[in-house]
Amino acid sequence: MILNFLNKDSEYSPYTQEWERRAFQNIVFDTCAPHILNRYNQDSEYAMPLVYNYEINSAGFRGKEFTYSPHIIALGCSHTFGVGLPIEFTWPNVVSRLTGIDDVVNLGRSGSSIAYQVRCLINYIRIYGQPKIVLATFPNLTRYEYCDDRGRITYGSTEKGFDDCSWSNSQALSQSIDAINTLEAICRTNSICLRWQIWASTSEYVENRFAEFFDNRIPNKYELQFLTVINPRVEEHSGEIIGEFEDQDFGLSCCVDLRDDSRGCFNYAFDRYVVPKRYRDKDDIDSEILSRLKATTLDISHGSVNAHFGSHAHYHWAKNLVDSI
Repeated sequence: MILNFLNKDSEYSPYTQEWERRAFQNIVFDTCAPHILNRYNQDSEYAMPLVYNYEINSAGFRGKEFTYSPHIIALGCSHTFGVGLPIEFTWPNVVSRLTGIDDVVNLGRSGSSIAYQVRCLINYIRIYGQPKIVLATFPNLTRYEYCDDRGRITYGSTEKGFDDCSWSNSQALSQSIDAINTLEAICRTNSICLRWQIWASTSEYVENRFAEFFDNRIPNKYELQFLTVINPRVEEHSGEIIGEFEDQDFGLSCCVDLRDDSRGCFNYAFDRYVVPKRYRDKDDIDSEILSRLKATTLDISHGSVNAHFGSHAHYHWAKNLVDSI
């Protein structure tokens, strides 16, 4: 009993408490957000291989295996991971095509806060070395993370739909701004080229403060309100979601070739459909069944589409970042 008590691996050890062990999950990639990957296996995900699949590397991120001292690292949330999109349409992959640089690492995680994303970058640099360039498309500033009394990381937002909604807007905003400040300092100190933008709508006050305090923030007109389809409807021959935009030129004449190549995910991604699990792992599916599923599971009756943005948004996010370098 005495030996067991003194053993640091023992559950009775006074030297190793659960909160101490859990605290180190902050610097381990594959335990940072273990619940995230499970979201892609639910009934609400249109994940049949004939449309797209998620290639997940050994660290739990989408894309190829991590490389040492990569040329570019991409940071962001589900819009960087590319939920509902074939990987070639995700903005990190578009960056690769626009620059001719193949060595682009995607650290996007669904539902993650800016604080989490900066933490992932720090972990990457610690293990694999620093990149030459960091590009980010950040979510809204009201997402956050914290450790509870037992050292477990909780992910939250002041908006509904997250594990925790207990923080105030001020608390969440402060954490996000601190994370951005840390990111800018790390990149400046290590001569890393940094460019970041936000896809969520922000207030004029926040925009002005960003311009005042941060050197590497890129204005982005392709944000939530600009990209949202007004009066959405389904185009019969393509299944594409069409409608009007605040800027009509954006909807009618922009990126026509990309629209033709996007196979129905130009304005919104394929996660707008619900496909039962029994079809999830099929390599092929009867076209009649697929058409029926699409027709019966897409609900836009309330004037909005519950899905991630499609290839059009990703192209402009990528080009906005690349043009700024």
